[in-house]
Amino acid sequence: MFWKLSLIAAGLFIVYWGCKLSLRLHKKEFLGKINLEKVFFAPLKLLLLSLGVYYSLILLNLYYPLSFLGAWTSALKNFCVLSSLFWMSYRWKEELFKGRWSSYAMIEMIHKLVSIALWILFFLSALQIFHVDVLPLLAFGGIGAATLGFAAKDVLGNFLSGGMLAVTRPFSRGDKIFLPDRQLEGDVEEIGWYFTSIRDKDKRPIYFPNALFSSAAVINLTRMTHRRIYEVLHVAYDEAAHVLSFTDILRKLLRDCPAIDSMAPILVYWDATSDYSLEIVVDVYTKVIDSEEYVLVKEQVLKLIHSAIQKSEVSLSYPTSQVHFANKEI
Repeated sequence: MFWKLSLIAAGLFIVYWGCKLSLRLHKKEFLGKINLEKVFFAPLKLLLLSLGVYYSLILLNLYYPLSFLGAWTSALKNFCVLSSLFWMSYRWKEELFKGRWSSYAMIEMIHKLVSIALWILFFLSALQIFHVDVLPLLAFGGIGAATLGFAAKDVLGNFLSGGMLAVTRPFSRGDKIFLPDRQLEGDVEEIGWYFTSIRDKDKRPIYFPNALFSSAAVINLTRMTHRRIYEVLHVAYDEAAHVLSFTDILRKLLRDCPAIDSMAPILVYWDATSDYSLEIVVDVYTKVIDSEEYVLVKEQVLKLIHSAIQKSEVSLSYPTSQVHFANKEI
C-alpha cells in the first residue's frame, strides 16, 4: 500500500515540475507578456493536491475501510477540479487584459462581461456537481429579475446606458467634452457601469449617471478637426471708401498665415450696415485643437487684423451719440 501511495505522490510531483519547467521554457515563445507562472502554478497546486488527497483516500479505503467516505468525496474532488480550472481561466483573463487597451471602453466592457460570465458558469457548474437542480433556480431567478428590474429600473437604465456608451463610444477616457444643456465643459476621467466622472475647468469631479447621456447632447471637443475664429469688426461710415482695400489686405494676410487652414474657407467680407458702423466679418479656421495653442493662434489673427487696419488706414467705429441743441447759447 505504501509503495502505491509513494507512486501517486511521485507521479503528481513529476507532473507538477514537468509543467512548471515546460512553461518556463516556452513562455516567451507562447504569449510574450502573459505571466504563465502566475496564471497556472497556484491553481495547478490546488488541482494536484486535491487529486492526490482523493486517490490516496480511495487507496486507503481498499485496505482500511473508512466510514466517513461517501458520495460527497467524489463531488468534493470534482469541485476542487472545477475551482482549479476556474481559477486558471480567471487569472488568464486578468493577465490578458491587465494594462492593455485600458483606454478602450469597449475592451473594458468585454473584460467585465467575461468576468460575469465566468462567475455564473462556475456557480451553475458547482450546483450541478452537488446534484442541485438549477432549473427551479433559473425560473425563480427569472421572476426575481423581472421584479428587480421593475423596482430598480433607473439603476438598470444606468447600467444599460453604460454598456451603450462602451459600444457606441461617443467619447472615451481623456476626451474633453461639452454638455450644452448644462453649460459644462470638462475632461472625461472614468466611464463606469453606473456613472461617468467628468472633471470641469475648476478641477472639480462631477459624476453623471450614464442614463443622462442617452438623451443629452454631447459635443466631443477632442475629436474636432478644426477650430473656428469668428470676429465682427465695426468700421466707421467715414471709411467706406477704404473698406474693400481693407478686406483685400486682410484676406491676403490670412492666406499667408501658416496657422490658418488655407484649404478651408477664408471669409473676409462686408456683411452689413448697422446703426453706427459698417460690419466686416472675419471667419477662418485653424487646425490647432489644443486650447493653449488656439488662443495663441487667435492672438496672431487679431494682430493681422490690426496690421490690415494700419495698412488700409481705416478706423474702427464706436457707439457714440451726437446731441444738437436748438439754442446754441445753452
